[in-house]
Amino acid sequence: MPDPSVASEPSLQETGARKSHTATSRGRSSASTTLAGAGLWVAIFAIAIWIGFSIFLIVKADTNDTEWTRITWVFGSIQAVAFAAAGALFGTAVQEHNVNNAQEQATSAKKEADQQRDAAAKGRALAAALQAEAATSSAGDAGGIQRAAVTGATSAGSADELRQRYAQLSRSLFGDLI
Repeated sequence: MPDPSVASEPSLQETGARKSHTATSRGRSSASTTLAGAGLWVAIFAIAIWIGFSIFLIVKADTNDTEWTRITWVFGSIQAVAFAAAGALFGTAVQEHNVNNAQEQATSAKKEADQQRDAAAKGRALAAALQAEAATSSAGDAGGIQRAAVTGATSAGSADELRQRYAQLSRSLFGDLI
């Protein structure tokens, strides 16, 4: 006699499938990892200012030391901002691949965890069915495995019936494994 918890197993499978689908769709709808909008334009503007100031610095190369020091001091500030902008532009492009890989690995790990959880639930259902069968056969009706062992050849059909029931139960839980 199959355990009543076996009947609830398809709903566990459906729930796991829904969870993994939701996680997958949620992962794909996340914000893009590239620099866009105002941030992109600010970065481009900062780099353009740095290029323009670099040209200005080359033109002013023959000025006196005091003026040159002041110009290079301002250039250092502009250079810091421009390099931060360039880091933002190139960093997002480089890291986009790593972020996508991490998202794919997380989705794969969630799917595998759902599969393992489902297999564990099916294993518990199979164990419960086997324990219930053992409890009913030891309760005095001399059926199942115990009857097959005691009566020998006359109840070989009972042992075969029991094996068939267990095989059918395991197929319904795990599918054909061999």
